[in-house]
Amino acid sequence: MYVTMRFLTDYVTAYADANSAEYKTIENDIVQFYNKTFACSNCAKRSTYRGVTLLTLQPGSVIANTRLSFSDQETQTNVQNIIERQLSQDGNKIGGHQVSDVRTSTSPIDSATTGPPVPGWGIALLVLMSVILFIAFIFIIVMITNLCRRNNSGLMDVFSTRSSYHTMSDYTSHQTHGRYVAPNKYNAYNEAGNGTKNKFSYTNPTLETNDL
Repeated sequence: MYVTMRFLTDYVTAYADANSAEYKTIENDIVQFYNKTFACSNCAKRSTYRGVTLLTLQPGSVIANTRLSFSDQETQTNVQNIIERQLSQDGNKIGGHQVSDVRTSTSPIDSATTGPPVPGWGIALLVLMSVILFIAFIFIIVMITNLCRRNNSGLMDVFSTRSSYHTMSDYTSHQTHGRYVAPNKYNAYNEAGNGTKNKFSYTNPTLETNDL
């Protein structure tokens, strides 16, 4: 009978080495648990239980793949019910580690299909990064719009409804019209007030006759 269970603890690379101290520790915890479950003095399967073999420890958090041996044919449902009952009595812990996702099968279980669950902080981090990227995208769009649209005073105005062309009514009179002031030049006619021509004066001959 093949049994897999998940230890809710961090996976370390030493679990891949069957000769490491970390591997031996968790292996000993599993053996003691199954001995208490099937080989105790008042256990129903004491006479048929032959032991347990730890096959592998895989990441996710730590998946223990084991094989139980019985002298008689045991049903998958019966074995799983006995294991879950013992786990419930022990607070769902083996060797101080929380245990979940117990599965039994008459053939080897492909635990690779059971990936590690995404922790809550990982989901929160993904959501936070998505929000930050969205805000950054909106900020870039606003800045591009600001550079393309400016108001009258030259300041950025994203929501300006005025176009770049302005009619003359938008300007005050002192901005569009002015009074011409003639330069204060020397007036040569003032010195010819006695009826004589000044050397700087000029008279149109046609205006001195009555013949038009």
